[in-house]
Amino acid sequence: MDFDSINYFLYVCKTGSFSEAAKELYISQPTLSRRIIALEDELCTALFERKSTGISLTPGGKLFYSEQSKIMERQSALLSKMRCLQAEQAGTLAIGCRVKMPMDYIIRAALVMKAKYPNVEVSIQEMSSEQLADSYAADKIDIAYNRRAYLDENYSGNIETIQQTEPMILIPRNHKLFGTEHLDFSDLQGERFVLMRRGQGIQKYTISLFEKLGISLKDAITCDTNTERLALAALYNCLAIGGSTSPDEYITTSEFFGTATIPSTGINMADLCAAYHPSNTIAARFIKYARDAVNKNP
Repeated sequence: MDFDSINYFLYVCKTGSFSEAAKELYISQPTLSRRIIALEDELCTALFERKSTGISLTPGGKLFYSEQSKIMERQSALLSKMRCLQAEQAGTLAIGCRVKMPMDYIIRAALVMKAKYPNVEVSIQEMSSEQLADSYAADKIDIAYNRRAYLDENYSGNIETIQQTEPMILIPRNHKLFGTEHLDFSDLQGERFVLMRRGQGIQKYTISLFEKLGISLKDAITCDTNTERLALAALYNCLAIGGSTSPDEYITTSEFFGTATIPSTGINMADLCAAYHPSNTIAARFIKYARDAVNKNP
C-alpha cells in the first residue's frame, strides 16, 4: 500500500469525483481509476459505490477514510515539528584549529553542516595551541581541533578522535633502510637522527620511547624549522623524527624520502582530535560529520 495510492483516494474523497481528482493530481482519469481499483484489491474491500449519479463511500471506504485522515493529520503535525526543529538549529559554530593541521575533513564536515543546516553560520579559525586553549576556555570557540598530545586536562567536555595517526620516521632514498616495510627497534640502533630543537607532542613521545629502549639521540642533529630538518636529513643521510601518517603531510618530500611508522603500538598522541561540550548539539553533529568524512576516505 503506497503513499500515492492513499493520496489519490483522499483526493477522490475530497472532490467527490474521479475526473475532478484527476485534474487536481495532473494524471489521467483512467490512471486514477486503475490505482484506486488496485488499492481496493489490496484491501480486499470496495471503497466506493459507483453509480450513474456519482460516487459515494462504502462502509469500508468510510472507515479507511477516517483512519487515513488521522494518519495524514499526524504526518502534517510531524512535518511542522521537524520544520520548527530545523529552524531552531540556527546560530553559530566556531571551530578553532591549530596552525598547520590537516584540514580536509574539517572543511568537508563544514560543507555537510551548511547543507543540512543552512541557518548555522560556520567559522574556521587557525591559531596556536595556546590561543586554542584560551579561546576554548573562554567559550569563544565551540570546537578545538588539535593533536591529542596538546588536548590535556585543561579541556573540559569531550575529546573525540577524528582520525587516528601513527608517528613515523622519514628515511632518505640513499639510506640502507629505505624501502623497509616493517621497521624494528633493532634496525634503529646506531643510526643518526635529525629532530626539531623544541619538539613537542609526538616528537617528545618518540624521543622518550627511544630513550627507554636504549636508542641514543645524543648525537642527533637539531634544527629549528621543518624545512631545515628535511634538508639536513637528506644531505647527511639521517633519519628524521617527527610528523605522523596524517593525509599527504609529506607528499612534497616523496622524491627524497620514504616513510616508516615507528614500531610501537597504542600510540595515540598524534591522533587528530576535537574537544567540544556534548551539550552543544550542533558541535556534536559536526564531529559526527567529520568522522563520517574520514570513514568514507580512509
